[in-house]
Amino acid sequence: MKTFQRLLLLFLFLLPNLLPAEEVPLLNVTGFETWPNALKGQMWVNGGGEPNWNEPVQSWVYGPDTKEYKKEYVYSGAYSFRLVNARNPKNLPWASFTVDLGPITDITVEPKKVESLDVSGYGVLSFWIRGEKGGEKYQVSFRDASQREVTLIPYPKEASKEWKEIRIPLSSIEKEVNLLEIDAVSLNFGSSVGNPINSILYIDDIAFSGTKSKPDKEIVFEQVQQEGLWLADFEQDVSLFEGDMVPYGGAQANFNNRDQLHTTLYNELSENYSINHIFRGKGSYRLVNEVPLEQNNLWASLSINLVPVVEMKQKRSARMGVDVSRFRYLIFWAKGENGGERIKVIFRDAKAPDFLPQVMIDPYPQILTRQWRKIVVPLSQVSNEVDLSQLILVGLEFGSWLGNLKGDILYVDDFVFTNLLNEP
Repeated sequence: MKTFQRLLLLFLFLLPNLLPAEEVPLLNVTGFETWPNALKGQMWVNGGGEPNWNEPVQSWVYGPDTKEYKKEYVYSGAYSFRLVNARNPKNLPWASFTVDLGPITDITVEPKKVESLDVSGYGVLSFWIRGEKGGEKYQVSFRDASQREVTLIPYPKEASKEWKEIRIPLSSIEKEVNLLEIDAVSLNFGSSVGNPINSILYIDDIAFSGTKSKPDKEIVFEQVQQEGLWLADFEQDVSLFEGDMVPYGGAQANFNNRDQLHTTLYNELSENYSINHIFRGKGSYRLVNEVPLEQNNLWASLSINLVPVVEMKQKRSARMGVDVSRFRYLIFWAKGENGGERIKVIFRDAKAPDFLPQVMIDPYPQILTRQWRKIVVPLSQVSNEVDLSQLILVGLEFGSWLGNLKGDILYVDDFVFTNLLNEP
């Protein structure tokens, strides 16, 4: 009798481990049958994958209304999403497809803020994928509400000509991002991950499901792309590429006017020094809209050269430009003395015919406050007009024509090219 009781107790002790784990209900993200997705989130294609509507084949929803539609490129239902690595890798080697996991709550920032999704109760992210020819490569990124991002190479590492289900255990990334607040999931498919130009992938049926499981040992985390390329930290009066930093227009200092603060490197040796005007380190750059006497000259700018001026004049110089084409963003920090000041960002490449800006765009955000704010410029917005593989100048415009007043003062710090929005 005692033996039977012991066996019964042992059986009851082991019973929870013998029963199958309760399956978590599937949470459908999108099968591309509706827009926005099932979580009311938007879907974006950026970089070298942005659709060119003048071309017959481009990245976008793929369905019966697509020219030369083939049902084999849809896993279930009537629609999938087609991803085309359409851009010259010398100009823009990265391409990504992003799925927001909730509706947009703030469209004025970059990335656009969305309602975060708690996926901590799910075991895996799954989706179906196939290539047009087979062998196409891809990576998967997760971004949380704090803008932390992790990029990984799932297993198998390449797509085939047949539909394959990819299942990524969320336990593999729980130390990298906050699973309680995931904002977006992205698929990277550009030349930077190994795809030739015009490579095509199809994706369908993205979902969260399943119980928690052990991390996938086959998953490889991509670390190389997480390293930024610094342009300027203003610890010295040249860029980190030894290029000069030069004010122009209404920022050209009249140092004979001792009553006016001037556009210059800002550190503990500067007049009216305050540590609050330095984001990090020992220096920043102060921008002053002095507005010269010629009232028709209402622009003011700061140029940060990526190449020394003497080498920029040598047309055959081996250093004609810096290759930043592998990065997605230019990020820097800025603040205004009073708040409300405005800026635009300038780019110029080595092929520019003159010293005028080739591109002048609004960053996110464009309007400054009295506190330091991270300023983001998606490089995909300038890649059509500037050769990012031969960039020679980044600048800031802050003149009166933007709405800034005479004497307005701005501070900037820590310029970096990066793929991660949580840097620097």
